[in-house]
Amino acid sequence: MLGLTEDLYIRYLEYIKLKTGVTFSHNGLSTLNNRLIPILIKYKLENYKELFYKLLEEKDEDLLNDFIDKVTTHHTYFYREDTQFEILTQKIFPEQKHQLEDLPEHKLKYWVAACSTGEEAYTVAMLLDAFFRVNQPCNCSIKILATDVSRRAIQTACHGEYRESVIEKLPSYLREQYTTKLQNGKSEISPKIKRMIDFRVLNLLRKDFPFQGKFDIIFLRNVLIYFDDETRDNLIGQLNDFLNYNGYLFIGLTESLLFNKFGLKQIYPSIYKKSIGHVEKN
Repeated sequence: MLGLTEDLYIRYLEYIKLKTGVTFSHNGLSTLNNRLIPILIKYKLENYKELFYKLLEEKDEDLLNDFIDKVTTHHTYFYREDTQFEILTQKIFPEQKHQLEDLPEHKLKYWVAACSTGEEAYTVAMLLDAFFRVNQPCNCSIKILATDVSRRAIQTACHGEYRESVIEKLPSYLREQYTTKLQNGKSEISPKIKRMIDFRVLNLLRKDFPFQGKFDIIFLRNVLIYFDDETRDNLIGQLNDFLNYNGYLFIGLTESLLFNKFGLKQIYPSIYKKSIGHVEKN
């Protein structure tokens, strides 16, 4: 099997960015070459050129789903970047509890964008349930939307079974209460936590998102590093339109924003709050 050529690699980069927004480095040829080998084998394709033209035909949805799954990054685990989760439970949840006491009809809505295989969304759901089970105001309603461009990743998330290496950083009180050890050595998320989350396939490059209403928190952690500046700015602007006033945007600890550009002010490390004084674009 011939390897991926430089010219064809450039064409793949353009296609990947078109479909996912992800920007591969120009020295990532060998990485992409290796990631695509299982697809060539699975679909009995002779070479990378044949695969590329099969993708352009857009006749095989399974092939496209497998391709997107291979070219997007799914490295994640439970309770990743724990300092942000500590701020969430110690600072933000209590603040939102008081808001619910003042406006009991308000429904808390969270969106975990680019949720990968579900670990982050389940972590948020566990922390939410643990906090509001003790501090629940009257008529509290909590909804979590979790989306990812990879259909395979969403299928894994819905299944809700994880290896020990993925779940080991989860605090023991959450593991004991919300997971069950299976005979295959994996841990399964409790049905109660699964019911809190609506997992959907969604490409963040869409011009319009297929849902209504705004969110109190949007999690977009460790995603922006894969986008170029233009894609990043367009996405943040679009997400900002779906964020409630006084709502929070979480990004990865290695990421940052020009916080005044969208009326977002950094309150905690890589956690931004939407300013009341910000005027949204029409």
